[in-house]
Parts: sequence; C-alpha cells; structure tokens
Amino acid sequence: MEKQKRYRIAGACFLPWSVLLILLRTMDRAAIGPAGEKVGLSRLNRTAAALLGWNPFWYRLSQGLGWAALGVMAVFLALAVVQLVRRRSLMDVDEKLQLLAGLYAAVPAFYLVFRLVTVNRAPVLLPGRTLPASSFPAIHTVLVCTAFGSAILLVGDYIRSEKLCFALRLGCALAMIAAVCSRLLSGVCWITDLLGGYLLGGMLLALYSAWISN
Repeated sequence: MEKQKRYRIAGACFLPWSVLLILLRTMDRAAIGPAGEKVGLSRLNRTAAALLGWNPFWYRLSQGLGWAALGVMAVFLALAVVQLVRRRSLMDVDEKLQLLAGLYAAVPAFYLVFRLVTVNRAPVLLPGRTLPASSFPAIHTVLVCTAFGSAILLVGDYIRSEKLCFALRLGCALAMIAAVCSRLLSGVCWITDLLGGYLLGGMLLALYSAWISN
C-alpha cells in the first residue's frame, strides 16, 4: 500500500509537469528573454522576474549548495564502488545503491534532453555567455532534490548512531530547502522553470522511494 502511495505521488508530480511543458510551448509566448528569445507563459514569468530580479549573492549560494549536492552523490557512489570491489560482483552491491545510480543517471539524462530540445532560455545572460542557457526544467533544482532527498532516505541504512543520523537528515533537508529558495531568489531562472524542476525532482524522488520500499 505504501509503495502504491509513492507511485501516486510520482504521478501527481508528472501530470502537472507535463501540462506545464505543453503550456510553455503553446501559450502566451512572447520575446521577453534578454536576447529576444520567446518564453512561454510570458506574463507570469515577466511579473515574477520583475519582482525577484537578479541577485548575485543568492546565485552564488545556490551554486555552492549545488556543489554540495554533487558531493553527497559522490559519497554514495564511492560507497557503491567500495562494495563492488570488496564483493566482486555488481549484483552483490546493495540494491538500494544500484537503484540510486539509476536515479543519479536520470538527472544528466534530462539535462541533455532539454539542452537539445530547448523549451525556455534563462532570463539572465551570465558572464562569458553569448546566449542565455536553456533553463526548463531547472536542472539545478532537480539535482538538489534528488541528491539531498535520496540521502535522507538512505542515511539510516549506513549510520547506526540515531543522533548522527538525525543530524544528517536535518542537514540534508535544510540544505535542500536553502538550495531551492536561493535559486528562486537569485532570479537566474523563470518561475515556471523552477516549478518544472520542483515537479521533476519530486517525481524522480517519489519513484526512487517506491522502488526501495518493501
């Protein structure tokens, strides 16, 4: 029953994500990008961008937390490699870690797909770029949701100390909240790009949670 509930949560994220994607491609498209790019749901995005603006401090904080998320992923991947070396068989690596590798692989896969098929471009032209980056969905948000969220689910399997486990889970939860909020406040993405990232990250995390549940 618990597994089915988690699959329903994944579906509840996927459906609005799909609708949002269609709306961005078809509704209220206007050239509001910094280099004249057309953006879907332009009035909503333009209003949110005007309210938030560009903030380098929040951008740098969000980037730092993104690197922290990559560090968390590296720790779990290193644990899987250690198990593989010691047990000498991929099938003997913990199933949760095998599935985690699949979850991690989904993030760059979506990144590549939506860099090849651009839905929106960012509202800010960052230094050194001649064209705003493709920004839907906000892959940074997907990254922090999957990295910190999966760590919260798994840390209890590898750490015996309840106090340390609680502290690490709390730290991951706070880091995830800080990362998504700082990305919003930075103004580096349209509001719909961030919403797409939240929904996609939530869907992937719910699927992983269902896969590892009994």
